[in-house]
Amino acid sequence: TTNALTINTPTTTVNLESGKFAKVIATTASNTLIVGDGTIIEDLTVSKGNVKICAGGQITGSITYTGTDAIYLILGPGVTSDDIPSTINGNITVMHGFDNKELSYALYDRLGAGMVVLDGDGYAMMTQDNIDAVTELDFGWNNYHITSLSGIEYFVNLEYLTCSDSGLAMCDLSQNTKLRNANIQQNQMQSLDFSN
Repeated sequence: TTNALTINTPTTTVNLESGKFAKVIATTASNTLIVGDGTIIEDLTVSKGNVKICAGGQITGSITYTGTDAIYLILGPGVTSDDIPSTINGNITVMHGFDNKELSYALYDRLGAGMVVLDGDGYAMMTQDNIDAVTELDFGWNNYHITSLSGIEYFVNLEYLTCSDSGLAMCDLSQNTKLRNANIQQNQMQSLDFSN
């Protein structure tokens, strides 16, 4: 365990890929401090830049933001609200991050900037409240070219899905237990999972 780590790189993104830290003080570009797989931080203080927690990364104590502008705490795929500390201080919005750029664009286009934020690389981020509010997604016949629905599992209240004529080859809807209707015609479907 390293007692303290100070990161002061205001123009770049920093990726911590492993290690255990009692305290991290970070100033990064508005992009992100990435807490990667195998990284454990007890207490994090951020003065600039967003924070992204990837699967296998942990912040176990508290997160404190000392800046004035709002920042995002981005939960990467496989990370849930249960994986973050209960003590979050400052102007921080918790967002779920999507790692599927095709779906990200379609979500932004269909749901709008009021519900979906795109990061600097074009990946969608949404609050849990906004995700929970979505009961219908219609990506049909709009030339989105969505070849994967990876990330659709976040939408646990989804009842209606249309993703027609998009090049979709695999579709796992096993986590969408409230789904009543899925229109996925005119695709090159090889695998379809409705197991729940």
